[in-house]
Amino acid sequence: MALHAIPPSLTLHSVYERSIVPYCRSWNLQFAEELQARLPVELRNLIYHYLWDKDTIVAYPDLSRVAGGSRCMEKQCACGIPHEAPNLPHFVKADFVGLLTAREIVRALYDAFHLTDEPVTVRLPEHLMSAVSKDAFQVGLDPSEHLRSLVLRLKLDRLRKSRPLETPEPLLPNDKTYIDKTELKVWLKVLLYIKHKSNFVLEIVLFQRNIRIRVVEEVLMALTNVWEFLHNRDGRVLINWTYRGHWHNGLDRAYAEPLHREMDDFFVLQRSFWRAEFFRFLVDVSQLLT
Repeated sequence: MALHAIPPSLTLHSVYERSIVPYCRSWNLQFAEELQARLPVELRNLIYHYLWDKDTIVAYPDLSRVAGGSRCMEKQCACGIPHEAPNLPHFVKADFVGLLTAREIVRALYDAFHLTDEPVTVRLPEHLMSAVSKDAFQVGLDPSEHLRSLVLRLKLDRLRKSRPLETPEPLLPNDKTYIDKTELKVWLKVLLYIKHKSNFVLEIVLFQRNIRIRVVEEVLMALTNVWEFLHNRDGRVLINWTYRGHWHNGLDRAYAEPLHREMDDFFVLQRSFWRAEFFRFLVDVSQLLT
């Protein structure tokens, strides 16, 4: 019996796209309509609560990436960079469950990010605007009204600006600046517009490979307005410095204990005392570092 190539129209992918997806979309839309018609919002919210357990959120890491501004819903979006569509459960998509149900489910997702201790994570400061104010899932939802916690990861070496080779006049040590605090403050300002500031939890992780205390200090100075603003409104701001460089004797970072230090004392100590305390900490752990 001769073997013949399978026509493109009969491939498994084509069957999935032409038959399974349309049927799934139709069935889910009908189910969502019944859900809206038959159940009050209190019962719908109860369903969504069980829908978003920790296992589901962990199984779909693109949920946090989309909410955190590092992934877009479309293959070709405003960022101008072609990429694969994110892997998301179908029930967050309006074309599968309708706009109203999708909006309710995404609103419950933001609650679940906080309740399951899997907070929205922003990996670049320039993504803060998207994470806080962009309708990332395209369901007509303002994240600033529903965020309860957020993790911001700042790579300090990336924030350091390139130094000019020549300066018009000599600079004193205290006149040198290593980061663009104005730009960083612009990115951070959006955090002031989060609606529910009481009990809001902001965790900021400062990663540094090339240790320089002045760089850490400048970043903390840029964070001062946000720290004071949230603290004065019963929010919580947790700032930790973490070493991301090379370990003594070539120890793999994956097998080393994380080297980190809480930075809250920056906002309560005199600046000279804080520098001395941080320097003392670095001296104490210097034998671990190359």
